[in-house]
Amino acid sequence: MNLQVGNGANVAAVAVGSVSLIMPTGRVLVLDNCYYVPEFISNVISISMLDKCGFRLTFNNNIFSIYHNDDLYANGYLQRGIYVLPNVNYNSILHVSSGFKRERDNQLNKTYLWHCRLGHISEKRINKLHKEGYLDNYDYEYETCESCLKGKMTKSPFIGSGERASELLGLIHADVCGPMKIQAKGGYSYFITFTDDMSRFGFLYLMKHKSESFEMFKRFVVKLKNKLVKASKCLDPIEGENILVIISLVI
Repeated sequence: MNLQVGNGANVAAVAVGSVSLIMPTGRVLVLDNCYYVPEFISNVISISMLDKCGFRLTFNNNIFSIYHNDDLYANGYLQRGIYVLPNVNYNSILHVSSGFKRERDNQLNKTYLWHCRLGHISEKRINKLHKEGYLDNYDYEYETCESCLKGKMTKSPFIGSGERASELLGLIHADVCGPMKIQAKGGYSYFITFTDDMSRFGFLYLMKHKSESFEMFKRFVVKLKNKLVKASKCLDPIEGENILVIISLVI
């Protein structure tokens, strides 16, 4: 089954099932007819479907709440234009819907059905259960499972060797992290690190906003000149920053 997303592209839903969301409040929200789309990088819950199932949602000051009758199920918050449910655990109960047919003969593949129900067990184990009479009679045929293949994939080793700086401050690596869900004392939500490639010695600066990154870099350069009477020759690029401006400042 293909689904059309916001940009008009079609993505494939390979299975449909039910998911039990365990909320921080202790309530369990069961979502039926959930589509499994491997191309999606985030889980999405439809507000209209919750409303159709009798749930009530309230929004106020970037906070939203989910109720059923007068029972509070969960609270969430607005993050980067999307409402997020934090600290949610889930137990998935995967079953293949009758709407997902085999293209060859338009019949449901019962082998794949039991493979999903029994936690993606092996072909040998399914065959054994069938012979012992635990599974119903059907034409035994095992289909390749995409999830199992992905779980067994290994990454090839790197054959190249990286180059290291030959002198102190010959190359500085920089990285920005944040925003953090819990702010540090003083209201800091970000931090930036500068690490010398040769010695691996690092410097860390706390920031309230990501836009302070360049200012922290200038402070770092001043510290090098005052303490070591020496500045860095090259800076590993910070994502989203103008590296030409940064290098010209250092040199």
